[in-house]
Amino acid sequence: MSSTACSPRQRIQTPKNRAASSVPKKPRGSKSELSAYFPEYDEVIGNEPKEQHLFNVDTPIVVVDSDPRRAVSGAQRAAPQQPHPADEYPVRGYGDALFHDVFDAQRVELNFLVQPKDKTVEDPLPDKLFQPVHRRAERLERSIRNTEKGRAQHEKDQIIRLLEGLQGHDWLRVMGVSGVTETKKKTFEPARDHFIKGCQAILAKFRNWVLEEKAAETGKRTRLEPRKKTKKTREVLMRRMKRMIMMVQTAT
Repeated sequence: MSSTACSPRQRIQTPKNRAASSVPKKPRGSKSELSAYFPEYDEVIGNEPKEQHLFNVDTPIVVVDSDPRRAVSGAQRAAPQQPHPADEYPVRGYGDALFHDVFDAQRVELNFLVQPKDKTVEDPLPDKLFQPVHRRAERLERSIRNTEKGRAQHEKDQIIRLLEGLQGHDWLRVMGVSGVTETKKKTFEPARDHFIKGCQAILAKFRNWVLEEKAAETGKRTRLEPRKKTKKTREVLMRRMKRMIMMVQTAT
């Protein structure tokens, strides 16, 4: 009796296998660029079944007090409150004398700490001492913000390109779906609307971010302008004083 061995590539066509192979498979979406911006991409396309959660955004939640002892009837609420016995006793009030007429205490005068009007004390920690450190931090912050702006502009251009593709005639290719007939094409319309609304929401966030950046920059300039004006006025006064001193010295 001789037996022949089947190669791994050869499959025996049983009725079960023939039935399974005759059923058309659902077209699966290949990974699109949309998956980088939409974590729910596979669920929306249909590559993965949608997870059923016990709670989601649309789940109504009702909070009920389970302790019957805390429930108060309407009659008990309407009943007048009896005055507390402690409220019937008079209360003695004390004024501000308690802060001034202190018993058995010594008064200490701190007038020596007051700065004389004709004496100017130099600031031990002037602004110029911290300017180098702040400049270094400002340069680093500007570099980081410029990098973020460049990355954000690139991401914005990507979203605009995807949105234009979704609104065009070749929107299935943008979604990563291929090999779909015209009848099956309508089943992906809800997913298309979902991604279009998502792209529009992302672009709205970019616009709000740009407005916030402009407002922050305007506020920063507004805060710095008075300091610059004060510094400029001080420098002008110093130059005038030096000129007056030189004129007096020359006259004498």
